[in-house]
Amino acid sequence: MTIKELAMLNLQRMSLFIAVVDSGSFTAAAA
Repeated sequence: MTIKELAMLNLQRMSLFIAVVDSGSFTAAAA
C-alpha cells in the first residue's frame, strides 16, 4: 500500500469519525 492510499484511507476514517461525533453531539444537544 502506498503512502497516498494510506493517507486517503486515513482521511476517510477521520471524516467518518467526525461525522459520528457530530451526530452524537447533535443528538445529545437535541435531547
